Amino acid sequence: AWLCFLREALGCATSAVGEAEVVAVQCSSRSALSVAISSSSASSCAAFAGDDDLCADKTERCARSRAISCHTPKQVEELLVITSWLVKEGVPTPAPIIFSDGELMIIKNGLAWTLLPYVESKWLESDKKSLFALGRTQAQLHTTNPPPTLGTDFSMGFSLFEKLFQYAEEKGEWSDFLIMLKNEYDGLKMVGFNELPSGVIHGDLFSDNVLGSPEKIDAILDFEEVCVGPFAFDLVMTFVGFGWQDGKPISNRWEAILSGYESVRKLEPIEIESLRKLHTFATLSIAAWRYWQFVINIPNTEHTNRYVEMVERLDKPLPF
Repeated sequence: AWLCFLREALGCATSAVGEAEVVAVQCSSRSALSVAISSSSASSCAAFAGDDDLCADKTERCARSRAISCHTPKQVEELLVITSWLVKEGVPTPAPIIFSDGELMIIKNGLAWTLLPYVESKWLESDKKSLFALGRTQAQLHTTNPPPTLGTDFSMGFSLFEKLFQYAEEKGEWSDFLIMLKNEYDGLKMVGFNELPSGVIHGDLFSDNVLGSPEKIDAILDFEEVCVGPFAFDLVMTFVGFGWQDGKPISNRWEAILSGYESVRKLEPIEIESLRKLHTFATLSIAAWRYWQFVINIPNTEHTNRYVEMVERLDKPLPF
């Protein structure tokens, strides 16, 4: 099905070759050849995709192409260059497939398209061993050299908050959530996160962005939020994504993530002191993104109130 979709979207001629199920995509418009590997027993696919863009059936075979319509081609190219750099640094993430003309993407109707290799794995569970492996891999990410072009703006953070405030001013629509967010923003800006140890962070390590098992992490996906930022912030964001169940924080999940992390890199005292504030910032960042996406951009769906889940976490006791 994806081949038919890709052929229609890109104007490509496609063919499946050999028993190894290598799918070749020849694009007539650019003399570009890309290869995607598929498997008869695939359980997950690697893609630049969020939690609203997963395979409908995770047990089916799927190789994925994706047009990132919310970014310009230049932004997509920068993301692909950064991802390729991280692969060379040893980060377990699928390397963008290079077309025969040396490019990492195709431009079609103003949208950027790329292909990523299939990864044979499953979505990471939240058991102790799996979370230990995740914490260890995250610490390894934090020890990599940042790509030269990597910026410091966390796109779901203060810049998004400010965009929401501007929207509220222009529309005269200051909801209770936005008023609360503004009050928290004023306090968080005073904390001094810039003084914390920083480097490459993923920024969105939720369960739909990690493939692996209790033994190892096979792939980290979706580096759209990657930036240079505080390591401890990235760590608590992982707890936001993996550490909660039924609206409550699970202490042993935090302990597993932290133990795995500190098997590679120990938190410094200043980081430990900042964990609660960082957790508030991370939780509000997810709430703000969901509000922007499902209240403002795509309103009146079953996802409209998804931001409330994060708001309700703010007054819960934490394991740190």
